[in-house]
Amino acid sequence: MQVTLRNCQTGAQIRTFPSLTTFVAGGTTFDSTSSIPQAQKTPGHGVWSHVGGNIYRFSFKSFTFDPGGNFTGWTKIAHEATLGSNAAEYTSTGTAELYNASGTLFLTGCSTTTATRFE
Repeated sequence: MQVTLRNCQTGAQIRTFPSLTTFVAGGTTFDSTSSIPQAQKTPGHGVWSHVGGNIYRFSFKSFTFDPGGNFTGWTKIAHEATLGSNAAEYTSTGTAELYNASGTLFLTGCSTTTATRFE
């Protein structure tokens, strides 16, 4: 998938990067991203659900670390996705909430994605 970070007020593009997300039968999901070095972020673990028609929701959480390996908090991603008619692609919109190690929310961001099934 291609993730596009956006200004929440204007929708303007900030930057884009690739990510991999796996949706598992039964409602779990896993995510890995290229936006943060893997030594500074765990893969995301989460859930997905069918809303109705071709609409789905997914969310996942990953832990973050500074360059020295110290725990700095976590990120929670939540998106609503629209599955394409051939079920091989989707688009989504949603938010990222960033929390510090004490559990205090300190930043909320917005993003969109376009995704194609990996085969």
